[in-house]
Amino acid sequence: GNIELNMSEINLDDLIASVIDSFSSLIQNKKINIKINSDSSTIYADEKEMTIVLNNFISNAIKHTAGQISINVLDQVFTIENDGSSITDEQKEKIWDTYVSSDREGTGLGLAINKAILDLHHFKYDVYNTDKGVCFKVICKKGV
Repeated sequence: GNIELNMSEINLDDLIASVIDSFSSLIQNKKINIKINSDSSTIYADEKEMTIVLNNFISNAIKHTAGQISINVLDQVFTIENDGSSITDEQKEKIWDTYVSSDREGTGLGLAINKAILDLHHFKYDVYNTDKGVCFKVICKKGV
């Protein structure tokens, strides 16, 4: 609750590329294909905090993917979808809580941290199942 945001204009493409680059050896070792479709949206946010958010979402996608991650950016909205197992309705309700990790491989802090950071920015977010797996969606526009 004591985080002071340092707001600036951020290019989502650059931020996503930087985070993906930090996982490059893991992505290569696991033979993961990452598909990015972007309109080069710029958002107004704290770059350090949004790097943490993207790091947590992409780390989560890498951990749970069957081999394909799709990242889409359109009009200040981004989605990160990994193919693989879907999540239950019960998991969807608890996924943003601290220490809830469905696989016991992680600390269960990543999505709780993301929730706190996204709430500070007043961004909307959601998780849902798709035909391929699980998708996290973040709307980086205020007043939506």
